[in-house]
Amino acid sequence: MKISASIFTIIFFAVAFVIVLSSCSASIPDFKILTTTNPEWLIAKEDSLLQAFPNNEDLTQALVAAHLAQGETAFRAGDWDRALVQFQRVTTLAPHNKEGRYGQALSNGRKFFKKGGSGDLWEAIIKFGEAAVIDTAQGEPNYWLARSYEKKDENDFELIVEAYDKALSKHLTPDLKKEAEEARAVVVHRREIYEAFWK
Repeated sequence: MKISASIFTIIFFAVAFVIVLSSCSASIPDFKILTTTNPEWLIAKEDSLLQAFPNNEDLTQALVAAHLAQGETAFRAGDWDRALVQFQRVTTLAPHNKEGRYGQALSNGRKFFKKGGSGDLWEAIIKFGEAAVIDTAQGEPNYWLARSYEKKDENDFELIVEAYDKALSKHLTPDLKKEAEEARAVVVHRREIYEAFWK
């Protein structure tokens, strides 16, 4: 009887040891949850995570999502440099990611537009044009093309109105749509005054 109790005790502790040992082994975290609960931590630990879990598609997708979220937040705040860094990281991790490429082109365009010099405006026009090609459903790049044309040469009425018309024919936020409609009306009015003066 004493021997079987000893064997039972040994088996019990062996099983308990195996259970404890397996629960202590390294497990792969749920990267998708971290994307929404703590994207800053995920980005801060990006290099270590990529080294610990190379070629992990879930990790790559989570990092892309985290960088996109951070890029969009920076973009909405008007921090074009920070937005650009985040969108560039997206395209490094996933070179064909449409949102990352679009965000990168639009952020670059806004950055050059803000500088406002003649060469900068041409660069802005190029970048907004790239964004318009990447996502043809979005009107924001066309809106900023119109603003860039207007800032470059306010009397280039046809080009400005055409860009506003393209923007208005695509998806715009309600606020941006209102701004585009008002800006287009001002340009059309100026064109009418200009043409009446030269008749």
